[in-house]
Order: sequence, then C-alpha cells, then structure tokens
Amino acid sequence: VPLQSAADVGALAMVTVHPDAVSPGAARLMTHAIAVGKDLDRTLAGFAQACGRPAPDLAEGAGDLALWRVGPAAADRVRLAPARAERTRHRRKYAAGTMSRDKSFYFTGPEHRLRLRARNLHTFVELAEGVDDDTWLHHLRRGDYATWIRDCLGDEELAREVAGVGGEDADDTRRRVSALIEERYTLPAEPTDFDPDHEERLRA
Repeated sequence: VPLQSAADVGALAMVTVHPDAVSPGAARLMTHAIAVGKDLDRTLAGFAQACGRPAPDLAEGAGDLALWRVGPAAADRVRLAPARAERTRHRRKYAAGTMSRDKSFYFTGPEHRLRLRARNLHTFVELAEGVDDDTWLHHLRRGDYATWIRDCLGDEELAREVAGVGGEDADDTRRRVSALIEERYTLPAEPTDFDPDHEERLRA
C-alpha cells in the first residue's frame, strides 16, 4: 500500500555519517538522536540543522556518546558499561590465563634475589603462599600489589581494597589479600583452557 505520509513508516532508525544531509522531512520524524565519535557536538549540530532546530548544548565531561531527545535545548553525555560477556572474558583471563611478561607480577624480594613470575591471579595467590615473609611484606609495604592490580588488571576497586591491607603479620596480610582476590575472581583448582601450558600438561 503506498504511504500517504512519511509518518506512516512507524518505528524508524536511521544511520548516517552525514547528519546534515538527511532529508528535512525525514529528520523531523526523529524523536531521538545519538551521536558517536570524537565530535559529538558537531554531529548533533548537523542533525539539528537538518531538523531546522537550534543545535543543543552539550556539557563538557566524559562520555562515549551523546543522546539528544529532540526538542530540549541540551543533550546528555552517556557512558556505556562494558558488556557482561566482555567483563567475564577479562576476569577469566586475569584469573587463569597467561598475562604478558610486562603485565605479570614479579616477586623479587627486598634484595632482588628472586624473580618469581605471577602470570595471573591464580599463580599470584599460589606464589604468595610460598614466598618468605620478608619478600611478601617488602612488596606489601611498597604498595606493589595494589599498583599491579590497578595498572595491569584495571581493577581500581580491588586495588583500593588491597592498598588498605596493612600490618606486619605476613600470614594475616597474605590471607586478607588472597581473600579479597577470591571474592572477586573465581580461581581454578586445576589448569584450564586459558592456560597455554594446559595441553602440554595433559600430554605429560
């Protein structure tokens, strides 16, 4: 049936890299506009021009995209949360996978006589249980554990919690740090597919 009006289309989403080139008749059908990329305000201004409306104000600040409910004078910045599947994949990688050498944690001790590589949180907890008290407390006092978790794992919340673990009792602080890690990450009891040595261990 031929359309009598563009409004008869019903629900409609349009995607364009040239918002200012959208037909004014089509642009006026839009109730919301989403801008992505580096120049969010410029993109919205182009769309507003196509609609025959003043460009909305966009506040400064962080945000992955801008949302304009067409009509009001201001648009909102929106920050996207990572997909749950992506967060889960990263958590598994950090818990049981192999991090690159420059991202791994190294227990060296106060005199740098050791070089024990923790390539993930699983091996970190295992090595923490076995290193001598001086080595454990050396890194704890320096804040090395919290720095590694924040800078290499990107877990700011856990880093803050670990940074708050203090004291001179090596066994107690080990337990507390390990407990904080295990609350947030499921550590495997056995090697997993995330461990590149898994197949070699099976063949052995």
